[in-house]
Amino acid sequence: MGRAPTILLVEDDDSLRAVLLRLLGQDYNVLAARDGQGAMTILYRYPGAIDLLLADAGLPDMDGWDLVRRAVDLRPAAYRVIMSGELDADFAAAQLSPPCRFLAKPFQVSDLHALVAEALSLPQDEDSSADGALPDSSQNERVAAHTLG
Repeated sequence: MGRAPTILLVEDDDSLRAVLLRLLGQDYNVLAARDGQGAMTILYRYPGAIDLLLADAGLPDMDGWDLVRRAVDLRPAAYRVIMSGELDADFAAAQLSPPCRFLAKPFQVSDLHALVAEALSLPQDEDSSADGALPDSSQNERVAAHTLG
């Protein structure tokens, strides 16, 4: 059995970061940072591969777009996903170049799992509850900072 893919999650909202860690940590090795500088430290120092960078566009110390551009130089093989609840999806998509995608907040848990699986080229299991993933009742849970309080 191979290693679990590694995701670098960069989200400044503590509640949302905790939820995403719980959701993604079931299937992946998740590294987390609350800001751009923390993410850059991980990108520089983490000795293993980082397969996916999942970053909020609006970080307190660095624009998420800038973080993505810097990550390309440090981890060119990492797939990149920018999340935002404030950007128009068409505008965001036009700013991205492969391998990079946009995820609009709020999003469905199933959409998050599908995008991560696609990004990591993992097969998607139709019955995810059989392998320890979230139960079906959680698949329609909305994930957004304002719904977690």
